[in-house]
Amino acid sequence: MISCRGWQEWWRERMDGLLYLALRVLAVLIAGIGLCALSGATYQHFSNMSDQKRYPPPGRLIDIGGRRLHLLCAGKISDHTVIIEAGSGNDVTLWQGILGRVSRFTRVCAYDRAGLGWSDPVSGPRSFDDRARDLHSLLQHADIAGPYILVGHSYGGYVVRRFAAAYPQSVAGIILIDSPRLASRLPYDGSRSIGLIPLSQGDLHELAETN
Repeated sequence: MISCRGWQEWWRERMDGLLYLALRVLAVLIAGIGLCALSGATYQHFSNMSDQKRYPPPGRLIDIGGRRLHLLCAGKISDHTVIIEAGSGNDVTLWQGILGRVSRFTRVCAYDRAGLGWSDPVSGPRSFDDRARDLHSLLQHADIAGPYILVGHSYGGYVVRRFAAAYPQSVAGIILIDSPRLASRLPYDGSRSIGLIPLSQGDLHELAETN
C-alpha cells in the first residue's frame, strides 16, 4: 500500500515527465513551423517573381514613397473620376468587367491595396485610416485629380468613409455596395454635404448594363 507521501512523489515524477514530454513536443512543433514558414516564404518569393513574369499587371505600378500600388484606370478624363475600393481580399481583377462598362461614360479607376494583387506588401497591421492615406497618396502620385465619386464594396465601405472624413473637399459622392450599415454613417463638418447612395452589387451591375 502506497502512503500519501508516496503518492505525492509518484504524482510529481509523473507530472515532471509529462511536462518534459510537452516541452519536447512544443519544441518540435516550433521547429517544424519555423521550417515551414522559411520554405513557404522562399516558395512565395520565387512564386511571386514567376507570377509577375507570367501575369504582368494590367494597370500601372505607382510609387507612393518606397512601395508601389497597382492602379488600373479606364475611360476618358471627365469632371469626376470614379474610384473603386474593393472588398476584403479582392483585387482589380474582380472589377475589370465593371470598369469596362462604367468607362463608357466616365473615368473610372480601381486599385490593389497593399499586399493584394500586384501591389507591394507592407509590414504590420493596417487601419482604415492607413488605407485611406494610401489611396490619397496613390491618387496624388498618379496625377488623378478630384473630385472623386468613391465606390466602396463591403470592407471598402469603411475605407471610403475614412477617406471622405480626411479629404472631404475631394469627394463629390459615395456609393456603398453591400457595405455594413455602420459604414453608411458619414461625418459632417458643417461645410458641405456628401451624397451617399447605398446599393447592392446586383444594382451596380444593372446600372452599368443600362449605360
